[in-house]
Amino acid sequence: MDLGLTEIQQMLKTSAQDFLSRECPLTLVREMEEDPRGYTDELWRQMVGLGWTGVVFPEQYGGTGGNFSDLGVLLEEIGRSLAPAPLFSTVVLGGMTVLDGGSDAQKDDLISRICAGTMVMTMALTEASAAYEPWGIEATASEKGGGYEITGTKLFVPDAGAADMILVPARTASGQDPANGVSLFLVPAGADGLRINPMHSVGDERVFEVGLDNVSLPADSVIGTVGEAWPIIERTIMRATAAQCIQMLGGAQAVLDMTVEYA
Repeated sequence: MDLGLTEIQQMLKTSAQDFLSRECPLTLVREMEEDPRGYTDELWRQMVGLGWTGVVFPEQYGGTGGNFSDLGVLLEEIGRSLAPAPLFSTVVLGGMTVLDGGSDAQKDDLISRICAGTMVMTMALTEASAAYEPWGIEATASEKGGGYEITGTKLFVPDAGAADMILVPARTASGQDPANGVSLFLVPAGADGLRINPMHSVGDERVFEVGLDNVSLPADSVIGTVGEAWPIIERTIMRATAAQCIQMLGGAQAVLDMTVEYA
């Protein structure tokens, strides 16, 4: 098994390093620590122009038809440079989840907009228990008026303050198996009853508390089948874990490089 980078991935890595060293100096990183959104439109626009938001998505949606390893190359360089951008939230938490479980119409709409750079997404998963297990989902959604009404509180949601759309897991039924009865909803920014408040974090990441007070949603806001979303969410958690590890690897490599240079 060859665990090295392909020729195309090496070119992608070199291109990303050159771009980030030029466009994302530490002065910008420090400046964005005080910014409410945490990134600049210009840097994000350039990343979109380079095809970063579409690297893992099929060409039919405007992507480049790459794979998760290709995305990993970019995430490692983002971790190395501390680049402030909602790539992880939008692509890994948002777009790849829609690609995994969304309807054709949802994919055509949302993934196309992600690839075009007109959609920032995230997922509001963590609750008070901080458990990435089905029993940790206590937010509820009930049928009402041909759609659904969601109530609950989510914590440490990355980039929620800048998101155009938030994926929200909520419980539509209870039973012996907590994995049954979990559904996944698309909640647009600005929805009535949606509250987004910044939270403090050790690393100054842009994380938010997301409150849902009887938020009304149409029936077509459901991702996948009602009550059967946990497998979709679980796969997102696994991808997100790998993606975060890749970003941390990039940061660790930067520390090693600086240490060697200093020595």
